[in-house]
Amino acid sequence: MDFAVKEGVNINQLLQVCYEVGDDKMRKRETNALIKATSEVGCNNLTVLTWDYEAREPSGKRTIIYLPLWKWLIGQE
Repeated sequence: MDFAVKEGVNINQLLQVCYEVGDDKMRKRETNALIKATSEVGCNNLTVLTWDYEAREPSGKRTIIYLPLWKWLIGQE
């Protein structure tokens, strides 16, 4: 996990950042980091920030959101 977004003492979002998630090996590396972090801090709002890829993908009981950085910056999730 690259970043955590907090509000007070609560962690509201976990962020992983990568330029692209083109191959399965890279995607697995990025999502595994988020899954590990969520088990440690208890936050299920998981986002991978990318250059231009956008999707919602289930990962077990969680959903991982892939979002272009510019959309995240302007709050358009």
